Amino acid sequence: MTNLAAIQRQLQAYLLAQDADIGGHPLEDLIVSTPTVPARTRARIYKEAYQSRLLEALSNNFPCLKRYVGDEAFQRFGAGYADQNPSSYRSIRWFGHQFPAFLSDHLNDEYRVVVELAEFEWAMALAFDAEDLPAVTINEMALIPPERWENLHFTTHPSLQTLALSWNAPTLWEALNQGKPPPAAVKQDRQSWLLWRQEYLNHFYLMAPDEAWAMGALQQGLVFGEICMGLCRWHNENEVGIRAAGLLQKWVQSQMIVKVLFKD
Repeated sequence: MTNLAAIQRQLQAYLLAQDADIGGHPLEDLIVSTPTVPARTRARIYKEAYQSRLLEALSNNFPCLKRYVGDEAFQRFGAGYADQNPSSYRSIRWFGHQFPAFLSDHLNDEYRVVVELAEFEWAMALAFDAEDLPAVTINEMALIPPERWENLHFTTHPSLQTLALSWNAPTLWEALNQGKPPPAAVKQDRQSWLLWRQEYLNHFYLMAPDEAWAMGALQQGLVFGEICMGLCRWHNENEVGIRAAGLLQKWVQSQMIVKVLFKD
């Protein structure tokens, strides 16, 4: 008698295979046939239901992208993605983590906006699902002695992400998410966007070049003094301290910082 684990492996292999015909497959003898619904038909129904469930999950993970490209195109993209990237997670929530990369590999540069919209929508979903940690407060920052500020380094909230985008994907996503007609796709100079979750709401905004550099430096572990020095590329020595402190204040008030450490 075939054991359960072997049957499960055979069923999984069949579901993940592109060929829907079960003829000659070990499962054929294990599926009950009837005069009206033979084993091959039963297996195909189950396989198609599994594929439909994957496409449904992809639609749930990328609802704005689906509205933007339309049902037919999304179905085509999704089917191709499912064939090349079988789900490998216990939770179907994570089916789609390689979808932006798949689109990038299969779409011409003129459709790059579709890729960036997918990247942005997935990042927003990650921000919403990220672990919640208590944020550092302004009052806690005020207790730090001034002479120690130079050696401060910081840990950001798990939801915080930065994206470099060349199209107006965030504007498209915002309109689509609100059920409004999206504006025209516009290509622009590559810009840095910041995404994070504050309490129960996702937020995002376009960063100025100096803030984008400073946030990247902070995430790489540079201390506050090093960040101030780096900001001298944009500001003179009399202004850089005010700009650095202003950025840090904004990040703390927006609950982006969860830990402050002192570098020896």
